Amino acid sequence: MGEITIRKAKWSDLDQLKEMEQALIEAERPFDPTIKESNIHYYDLEGMLQNPNLLMIVAELDGRLDVYSGNTDAMSAYEKMGFRPYCVEMRMDLREEI
Repeated sequence: MGEITIRKAKWSDLDQLKEMEQALIEAERPFDPTIKESNIHYYDLEGMLQNPNLLMIVAELDGRLDVYSGNTDAMSAYEKMGFRPYCVEMRMDLREEI
């Protein structure tokens, strides 16, 4: 696993933060019928970035993102943000007899 960098969010992060927010909304919409179909926002990201009493942080992981292959909603949301599947990790459950 790569090195994680935690830092204060910058204005240059705004577009990616908005994309992530919309991907989250799209992933949750099938599970919550009260989420409107129109373009909605959970957060006032601009207000949060300019608020001196609020610290928004972001985590960077060498451009890597680990998602379980069975979590198709999450995979779809991250693919919309530009992530692409790269490597398949395979495991064997050693607790069961073969």
